Amino acid sequence: MKSINSFVLASFLITSSFSFAQDNRFDIGIEGGPSLISLRGNVAINNQTTTAGFLGGVFCQYNFSKVFSLRTGLAYEQKGTSSPSFVNDNLGNVLGQVNVRSQFNYLTMPLLVRATFGQKIKYFVNAGPYYGYLINQKLETASTTFKRDFSDNTFFYNRADFGISTGLGVSIPIKSRFALSAEIRHNLGLANISKLPVIGAGTINTNATNVLFGVTYKLGKRKDAAI
Repeated sequence: MKSINSFVLASFLITSSFSFAQDNRFDIGIEGGPSLISLRGNVAINNQTTTAGFLGGVFCQYNFSKVFSLRTGLAYEQKGTSSPSFVNDNLGNVLGQVNVRSQFNYLTMPLLVRATFGQKIKYFVNAGPYYGYLINQKLETASTTFKRDFSDNTFFYNRADFGISTGLGVSIPIKSRFALSAEIRHNLGLANISKLPVIGAGTINTNATNVLFGVTYKLGKRKDAAI
């Protein structure tokens, strides 16, 4: 918990100091959308099914120039995987299908360097590290023949997750202060999130590909001089 507090404080101090620069533009906004999520790192989960998730949160961005920006934020993000299987009786007859969904709920904070190109319609790419703090982990078992069951397995996982975020997208200005954006972003987890030994001396790492839609509000001023 101490590490996430330090990370949040550092990001806040950086972006807050930028916001007072009268010759620069400071952007804030909201973004969110569906995700394709999965886990990787060992033979047991590598064959599990990619499933749907969600990311939603707020962001702030400091524009150094027309091209380069620094962006951070705080988002609620779902990660995990799904594992379908069948239930058989003693004779091998299929009794029903079971789907086990392992869902990790995170608070995620990226720190991204963004490059923007274009005139009226802006195209951008961004990359940088992210830090995730695990709120909880839920295991959901759903079956066509048995009652739906939930269990909380948060204790078996590390709270901290970190990795690399990369993305590309487009931003369309609406009048002078607002802009609408769409982005495809991939979060590649580099940390082993399992507290317990993993089969085959493997790991459990997160993956998430987000389709994000955002609304930006532009603050302050920015010089239009070239880089």
